[in-house]
Amino acid sequence: LLLLVAFTRIVLDFRKDDMRRDAPAIASSRLAASLPDRRRLTDALSKPHLHFMEPDRVFSVIVLEVDHHAAIAEIFGRLAAEQIARQASAMILGKVRETDMISRRGRRAFLIFLPETVEEEAHTVAERIRIAIAEMPLIVGDLSLRVSVTLGIAQSRSIADVTMAISDAENAMATGQAGGRNCTMLAVLL
Repeated sequence: LLLLVAFTRIVLDFRKDDMRRDAPAIASSRLAASLPDRRRLTDALSKPHLHFMEPDRVFSVIVLEVDHHAAIAEIFGRLAAEQIARQASAMILGKVRETDMISRRGRRAFLIFLPETVEEEAHTVAERIRIAIAEMPLIVGDLSLRVSVTLGIAQSRSIADVTMAISDAENAMATGQAGGRNCTMLAVLL
């Protein structure tokens, strides 16, 4: 329960209004550092605390990864790759609702939890994010780079299955990466 309270405070402390205003600019190092990691997000979601955690409440998960992140890090350096991830996180925050939860997933990926969201709505959110990142040049030093992202989406009606939903979204994202990247893929519902 303490982790849940701490996570909720982190989410509320994002000061999204400030971040949305500054999203086109280079994101500060504080932004990426303030996003919880996947473990903290899944720990928080495993504790029933909000109305969307009640049984039969639909939610969706988006897993997003910056395409060719390793190549960017190799060519321009790890710092440049991290700057790109920070700028992407600012754009993501500008495209989601106040109730959505975002976390970092390693160096190049993000996890977005969308309560009370069916996969069609999640697909709309994911496409807004994908297009915004693809169209906005990201600034690294004196360079202006364009990057793309690949997204996977899964929907569930049971918060007990949040880990399965994340896994399904990761698999959908992997399918998109194998198919050429810069796309949004829906997980197959069983």
